[in-house]
Amino acid sequence: MASVKKLVDAGAFILPICPEQMGGMPTPRVPSELQNTAAEIFEGKGRILNRNGEDVTGCFLKGAREAAYLAQMFSAKLAVLKSKSPSCGIKKIYDGNFSGRLIESRGMTAQALYDSGLRLFDEKDLDETEEIEHLLFQF
Repeated sequence: MASVKKLVDAGAFILPICPEQMGGMPTPRVPSELQNTAAEIFEGKGRILNRNGEDVTGCFLKGAREAAYLAQMFSAKLAVLKSKSPSCGIKKIYDGNFSGRLIESRGMTAQALYDSGLRLFDEKDLDETEEIEHLLFQF
């Protein structure tokens, strides 16, 4: 996390959020997986289930929309998101079968932020601090 400290020291404003908590889910929570793509779920053509078979789509939609609202409110340029998360995954997420298999896709919040025009980085991309700094401080 030295790169986060470097960004803060350079003057970056970091807003730590958890869209799943903002959507009303507890911590810890039962693992959840998208049954369709995030884009399809936003169109009302899919759902998100937790491992117990409960439909948690509403929580994920609310959290993604809240995150996108905050990003807009704070004029965010980029987001650093959690790998493989059903909310925040930007490269790969779990396949919806609770099999542990990853597929190329975005999570709900990642899709909402992408659609809002933010540049998305995986948490593992924090090593690419120079590119992130360039985006943050180019204005």
